[in-house]
Amino acid sequence: MIDTRRIRPETAQALIQADVVEPVKRAMAEGEQVRSVLKTPQFCGRGTTGGAEDAIRARMKEVKAGIEVSLESFQANANRVIQENHRLKQIWIVLAIALFGVGLFGLVWGVVNDSKLILGGSALFAGTAILWPFNNLRRIRSEEIKIQTAPHRVRAGINACMAKQALDDIAACFDENLKRLDRAFEELRRPTTP
Repeated sequence: MIDTRRIRPETAQALIQADVVEPVKRAMAEGEQVRSVLKTPQFCGRGTTGGAEDAIRARMKEVKAGIEVSLESFQANANRVIQENHRLKQIWIVLAIALFGVGLFGLVWGVVNDSKLILGGSALFAGTAILWPFNNLRRIRSEEIKIQTAPHRVRAGINACMAKQALDDIAACFDENLKRLDRAFEELRRPTTP
């Protein structure tokens, strides 16, 4: 759901707060309760009808509502991180322009003074000065795309679960999606060492 390898630790820390994780934990517990009810002898091997099925579907909708709360909090945190990244991107662009300007000045200086050593070093510096900041800009933008699309991918998975007919299938699908989401949140919460 979320490729945690592509997200910087400081971004992950800003994204994953208690208001994001707790609703998912509650939804997982509720989903487990529904699955345990579906495994009881009165539901095993036969379809449910009437009030029991409606009650279970209502509980699954409550689980979905809990996930929606978590995703809204995640989206708000993601928007805040993206705003903070905007300033970081501006700094990287200014740095790229400044470093390229220094490299270009070195090239001009090397041509004017006919110094092959300064000319070669400046050419290498100018090339590196372009690649390094723009690789970081690309990484930041890739991270933003991942955190912007994550809630939509989760919603798509949950809505696909709700489209299933059998209650067992709905509960199993919810369980699978919630476990993947919880695993991704736990990976984002885990501190990384450089």
